[in-house]
Amino acid sequence: MEKSSNFQENLISTEHFYNSSIQHFSKACEALNHESRFFFSLAKKEIVIKSAGHIIQKLTCQALKHIEIFALQSNIPSLEILVWDEKESKINMPTQPWETPSDLVEDSFVQFHLEHFFVCQYDNQSILYIYNQQKNQAICILKDAKTLNNSFISSPYFKIIAIWASHQSLNILHAGCVSEREKGVLIVGRSGKGKSSTSIQCLIGGLNYLSDDYILVDLYGEKPIAYSIFNSGKLNLKHIDRFNKIKGKYTEGILDKNNKPLLFLYPLFANQISKNTEIKAIIVPNITSEIKTSYHPISAAESLRSLAPSTLVQLKINNLNHLNSLANLTRSLPNFTLNVGSDFDDISSKVKELIATL
Repeated sequence: MEKSSNFQENLISTEHFYNSSIQHFSKACEALNHESRFFFSLAKKEIVIKSAGHIIQKLTCQALKHIEIFALQSNIPSLEILVWDEKESKINMPTQPWETPSDLVEDSFVQFHLEHFFVCQYDNQSILYIYNQQKNQAICILKDAKTLNNSFISSPYFKIIAIWASHQSLNILHAGCVSEREKGVLIVGRSGKGKSSTSIQCLIGGLNYLSDDYILVDLYGEKPIAYSIFNSGKLNLKHIDRFNKIKGKYTEGILDKNNKPLLFLYPLFANQISKNTEIKAIIVPNITSEIKTSYHPISAAESLRSLAPSTLVQLKINNLNHLNSLANLTRSLPNFTLNVGSDFDDISSKVKELIATL
């Protein structure tokens, strides 16, 4: 009985915090004399970000610009995100009813589920998310938007989008994705294995781009469909000047722990940013000492070993159903390793060649 009583108390206090946060968002809009709205469509579902003042939208929504829409077609969006900046508005969040460690390292976070609420709080309490599944509404509270690093700016509101997607029977994968003639390939592997380099070099070489890091996938229809979320690209600082067409186009911003500057690929490559594609194969890049790039088939098990740990660990997912869906995906598609050579121009031609065989 005591355990049940504590749960009910925690739920009530979280509900109170959530309702108070909505009131504080309104106060922040009043303090800054403005509420900005940014609309976008993801997997055929409409989402709105409402932010207090002008600055937050300019700072955080560039990575979503390629899927922006200019009005909602439906009266009720699939997801609504309310966001304000404590420093700019001078409106602080309500008192938290839970304890958060004050010594979290950069980009680390604590998160928990409580009934229909999902809460996630980042290092030094710099970002707080609270998502209400019952209302399809989320709140994001920023300590100081101008200090957000590239990890947030490249994939804004990622945790909210990820938890929302899981309730829409959609999966977020840690994968790149490129396409040609509506045939898409996932590019998978843990960080440092060439996923971003391969995806962005394919874009430079003329293929269409959907992702170099996170991609939204519908695995439950007749065929797997990938949906682009973010148009941002991140490359290692020591490698970026090897990509001639983007040299000087990136911004260092506030580097995250991976020390990667940020590149917005839209509108720079507006005609090659694709919003969705059918997935026809999975590619696992492998950086080699060879000059030319080559590819050959691999087993579904080898492909899953590159896709699953990266996705489940990166997204902090501990879900057997999610693992099973990834296993089913690798079994249903042809899988290849891409032996990446030092001749970067050869990468995209080999991927084009591979796609032509599908």
